[in-house]
Amino acid sequence: MANKDKTTVKFVHKFTDDYRIIPANGAWGGVSPRGDLLMHFFVEHTKVPREEIQVVKEDGSLDSSRKKTKEVEIIRTMQIGVNMNIEQVTHLANWILENVERYKRGKMDKKKEK
Repeated sequence: MANKDKTTVKFVHKFTDDYRIIPANGAWGGVSPRGDLLMHFFVEHTKVPREEIQVVKEDGSLDSSRKKTKEVEIIRTMQIGVNMNIEQVTHLANWILENVERYKRGKMDKKKEK
């Protein structure tokens, strides 16, 4: 039963038609000139060649050996940018850390069960 002495707020979560989950391996950014934190979330991957030519071996299979290069190029494809004020970032950081701790406690509890 709800406490009649306190005001409550109900948040209803709705998703837009174009809602999607975006993968991210990391973020790049920093404090903007206005004092907000700008974070560009990215996915890291190696360069995908525009085309590929392979040799057909005598048995009909493809020779998939690739030429080795000394230089490795990692592409960071920016997925989305998020701009938040420092107060919002602080709340988000605390929420993330709380969930990391909850995850770690869950893993510890599972180890104890074994």
